[in-house]
Amino acid sequence: MIYLIVSTKKTLCTAPECNCGVKLKTPTPLLREKIPFLVRENNLRLENEKSTYPHYKDSEAYCGIYRYSTFINDIEKYIDEAFEKKSKVFDIKKKNDPGIKTISRPFGVKLF
Repeated sequence: MIYLIVSTKKTLCTAPECNCGVKLKTPTPLLREKIPFLVRENNLRLENEKSTYPHYKDSEAYCGIYRYSTFINDIEKYIDEAFEKKSKVFDIKKKNDPGIKTISRPFGVKLF
């Protein structure tokens, strides 16, 4: 799965356990506002926990989140990446949490 939006900024790793200075994509408030809950959650689901947050690439996550301009410049690469993920094992989240707003639950609770 590939999701397109401008939702991250580039920062350097300052995690207390390593402080390695690796370039990371850090979520912005736009990510929480515009990206659906399940997409955000599954972006953090990594293949058999082979990588660790925050040191992972979207290619290692079940759901990659990319800028449109990046995707459109190399569409074939990202489609191939999505097909490769079909053979990997991910512990994905399939349902929204109860308090999450959706079309059928606009206030985060079941209406009927």
